[in-house]
This record gives sequence, structure tokens and C-alpha cells, in this order.
Amino acid sequence: MLTEYLGNDLTKISNEIDKLALNLAVNETITSALIEKYIGISKDYNFFELQKAIATRDKEKIYNIISYFDAQPKQFSIIPAIITLYNFFSRVYMLAYTSGKSNQEICKELGIREFFLKDYSNALTNYPVTKTKMILQFLCEYDLKSKGVNQVNTNDSALLKELTWKILHC
Repeated sequence: MLTEYLGNDLTKISNEIDKLALNLAVNETITSALIEKYIGISKDYNFFELQKAIATRDKEKIYNIISYFDAQPKQFSIIPAIITLYNFFSRVYMLAYTSGKSNQEICKELGIREFFLKDYSNALTNYPVTKTKMILQFLCEYDLKSKGVNQVNTNDSALLKELTWKILHC
């Protein structure tokens, strides 16, 4: 949850863990509620929930998550969202070419736990190979846009709105 939200900046992660540790009682278990309270990361409004909502085409949930990000522009960056979605859809794309293999073989090839295979299979149903390929191209395009290539003064939230619209309507 922390790396998804904070990225791989170890200093940032360390500072947030220190902040959390200062607020914990002795032997208190770290829960998602405590992380949300002291660090600001929501278990309901994060990149993995956005990924799930896109995979299932849950437009209402997508809108709610993007609105949450919109309300917290200092805490939101589109780059982790793009990375999360790219990793997910690249596995969905690979899944399309695993016919005839057992679930265990597929999971090993995709680098996922068997528990998550259903999510990838459902996404492949909603986004067949041609659409998945388009989505991967959109993600590359928006990665460049997020870095200022062929893009003028657009914030991350606006880019995410455009990207999700393109994904849902491809």
C-alpha cells in the first residue's frame, strides 16, 4: 500500500513509516485505517482499486476514485497509476496467449498468485486482445504526456480522466 502510494523513494517511505510509528501504541497492529488516518492513503481510493474498477468497467467507482484524487492534487501523481495499469494490462495481454496451460502454469508465467487470476481473466473478457493492445499504447502515450511530451500545462488529474475515458471507450 505504501509503495503504491509513495513510489520507490525510500526516504519518503521511511519518513511516513516513522510518522506512523510515532502514533502507534505499543503492540498495536498496523491496519489500513491507521495508514489512512496518519499517512493519508485510502484503502478504497488507490491505484489498485482504480485498476479493479477499470478492469470491471465500473464507471461509478472510477469516477469516485478520480474525484478523490482530484480533491488531493498534492498527494496524487499519474505516474504510479500508469505503472500499475501498464503492469496489469501487460499481464492481461500475455494471458490471451496462454491457452492450453494449467492455472498454475499461467500464474507462474504471469508472476501472479492464483487468487488474482480471475481478475485478469475478467479483464480479458472486458478487453479482448485488440483492445488490450490499444490500452497499452494509450498508457505509453499518457506516460509521455505526463512528462510534458506533446502536452501543454495539463495536470495529472485531467490526464487520468482522459486516459480512463479512452480505455473505457476503445
